[in-house]
Amino acid sequence: MADVAICIKTHRQTFALRRVLKALGNLETVHRVTIIVGDTAADDAAGSGLGICRQVMQAGYRWPIIPVPLAHRNTARVRNAMLAAAFEAGAPVFVAFLDDRTVPETGWLDALVSEQRSTHADVVFGPTLAAFETKAPKWVASSGFFDRATPPDTWSDASVRLDNVLFKASVFGFERKPWFDPREAVVGLSDSLFVARARLEGADFQWAERARASRLIPGDEISPHKMCSAAHDAARIALTTRRIVDRYSETVAGEAWRIAKTMTQGALLYTALGWHPGGRFAGERRIWAAFGRLAALRGPISLPLRPDKPGVARPVS
Repeated sequence: MADVAICIKTHRQTFALRRVLKALGNLETVHRVTIIVGDTAADDAAGSGLGICRQVMQAGYRWPIIPVPLAHRNTARVRNAMLAAAFEAGAPVFVAFLDDRTVPETGWLDALVSEQRSTHADVVFGPTLAAFETKAPKWVASSGFFDRATPPDTWSDASVRLDNVLFKASVFGFERKPWFDPREAVVGLSDSLFVARARLEGADFQWAERARASRLIPGDEISPHKMCSAAHDAARIALTTRRIVDRYSETVAGEAWRIAKTMTQGALLYTALGWHPGGRFAGERRIWAAFGRLAALRGPISLPLRPDKPGVARPVS
């Protein structure tokens, strides 16, 4: 039996948050759980997650909930505040992160902890599959765009989102605060930076196939434009992270060639399969991802990953 803090960042997702809390209340686990809810809409009575937390706790919820009201949406600051609340409440052995739209299966937590104990990993990810709020076109569902069904080592040109993931609490050393760097050059960058830093410092990553969760995808997110925009941002974050942590081994000319190649592939796909919405998206997705990499290549990088640990990372100008 271990103490686990589950951190959930939420913003005006009252229905989704209630759904996640219900699923966590139904977990089949031997572990002791504390739930930390970082609410970035605490000043909005209609969209506040604090009200949901109070209602759930008053109804005799299974686990203790610690609401953390916040006046900003910076991902790094929210994660830092949730971690601080988790450590102030006790000494968790593990810390898990879930999005407010990600619903775990009943055996989710035990599957993560079991994988960690069998492999002694520092970080364990689990698969997250899309659950569409409205009926999605077949080409969207079959594309797997919204799924994270493979281990991190197989992710290509993608940012890392801390969702359905378990950390050993020791990964977050008290001397390392702030754990997540709030100086985000790109929205969503801090998660990828934290994972990259942990990798460089020798953290072991594992994949728990049985730790399944589903992520609610609203209907307005499955438009081709929004999906292509997400592909652009993911590619930009991936390359920006490589540049910051000094894993950027290619020359500018080499990366420019790769970008041009991706654009060409996208244009060919679009031309050959443009009659089909799935084929059209496959081409557009590559083109938008290439532009995302171009934005990362051209953008100035002045965000040191860990200035107090020379040799781990340095800024790239």
